[in-house]
Amino acid sequence: MILRQDVIGDYIKVLKCQEPMRITEKLLWLGEVPGIKERPIGKTLANNEWIDDFCLDDSALAYEAKEGLVIITGCSHSGICNMIDYARKLTGAERILDVIGGFHLQNAEKSMMEDTVRRLRRIAPDSIHPCHCTDLKAKISLGRYLNIEEVGAGLELSF
Repeated sequence: MILRQDVIGDYIKVLKCQEPMRITEKLLWLGEVPGIKERPIGKTLANNEWIDDFCLDDSALAYEAKEGLVIITGCSHSGICNMIDYARKLTGAERILDVIGGFHLQNAEKSMMEDTVRRLRRIAPDSIHPCHCTDLKAKISLGRYLNIEEVGAGLELSF
């Protein structure tokens, strides 16, 4: 971030947590998502030392609508399917209405793409809105088997 923590605190209340946390009755912050951290996405400065960054702070939101769960992701570094499975575990929801956000499928290896498609088909979300770090090849692969929807500025969804 470009702002120091003490400056941000002057404008908003910052809560840091690794554990899941309820934001409202229907909205859950997943916290640190268990998943496979195979390789670092870069480096981070910790205690004046540059160390591998596995982006453990990447998380998602789970909105519990009447009809099922809507998952809103950032980059899904923990794996989009791991995030969905974790949200289901925390909420007890079975039906996934939608998954919106980054699927971390930019230049994905063939085996990773095939595994992701296979797992998402089993999860069977009503629709998905992949964006951010999901390239065109990944969207085409996902679109062969899943109801993929367009995402863009100004998009409004109601659940």
